[in-house]
Amino acid sequence: MAERVVLHIGARKTATTYLQRCLQALAKKGRIDPALYPLDTRGEDDHNHVPGLIDLLRTYDQIPLQSDAWRHLDGQAASALIDKVASTPGTVVLSAEAVAATRLAGARTAVAAFAPAEVTVLITTRALGRVLASSWAQHIRNGNIETFSDYLQLRAEEREMTDSLETRSRRAFWRAYSYGSLVRRWQDTGAEVVVATVPASQTEPNLMWERFRVATGLTDELPLEPPRVSSRKANSSLALEQTHVLQGFNVAAKQAGHDRRWIRREHRRLLRHGLAADLDHPLIDGIPTSMHAQIMQWQESDVQDLLATDVELVGDIDDLRIAPRPTPESAELITHIEDCTGRGLLGIHGLNKQSADAAGQ
Repeated sequence: MAERVVLHIGARKTATTYLQRCLQALAKKGRIDPALYPLDTRGEDDHNHVPGLIDLLRTYDQIPLQSDAWRHLDGQAASALIDKVASTPGTVVLSAEAVAATRLAGARTAVAAFAPAEVTVLITTRALGRVLASSWAQHIRNGNIETFSDYLQLRAEEREMTDSLETRSRRAFWRAYSYGSLVRRWQDTGAEVVVATVPASQTEPNLMWERFRVATGLTDELPLEPPRVSSRKANSSLALEQTHVLQGFNVAAKQAGHDRRWIRREHRRLLRHGLAADLDHPLIDGIPTSMHAQIMQWQESDVQDLLATDVELVGDIDDLRIAPRPTPESAELITHIEDCTGRGLLGIHGLNKQSADAAGQ
């Protein structure tokens, strides 16, 4: 039976997939004990524990999901994960970024599921000015249609409704990214809580891994050097031009009657076969300058709220204070969108030609 569970709950877009892929690679290559980070809890080669934990929380209606997401789960993935942890001696690390969006009842359910193991909840955090742009890109990849300005406006409106975080299931964004509130929610479960910040600078590529090692308390079990993880496997954010092209695609697809499942499948095909950013000059996601002052206020308020929890912090609190990047000038953005669209059309043309040639043989 596990004596300790390190439950990494995200939030999303805080290097979660990168860390999960590091742990997956280490377990597969035998560089760590595979029991430390179990990959086969439900008979599939997973890189994280999202299915099992979503299955657990969905059973109790404690996690917000899109209408077409995870509906195939029937309790078996949750049972398999819990059984795996119960049968593993020592320490087990679980990682599921979606769990940050659950309410207090869901947090208590997750911690209680692994009793009597001691649970350490690890929260990775990133500056809000960086999260918002990446979060919109993920929102579009999930098949939604809101423009960036509409998405930011919605987040601003919800920010004024934080008193309903526990009563309204759909307030998921600020449940995950109001970091002080997030820490207190999990502290209220009785679990130990540790916070690690995502480095503001990328000049030290291994620094996030080092912070994760320290935050888990597993510096002896986890190697100093992380494995190499490709951008594709790390789920790196889309470039700004890619997101704009896909947002337009989503609108057209919805008007044509396609559902989000179809849209997400076509996204994968588009991105694989030509809808690439300009690798020499990619546009970095930014925030309209009209919102910079507001976001800086949000960040400082959240930093002060986080510090007031007295939570153990690994990293630099100023990582959460960095100023948002500005969005590019309109003319530059249009040029990149045109180039990206052209590459995408050429890629799909080539794919269609290959299919036609194969059919004619």
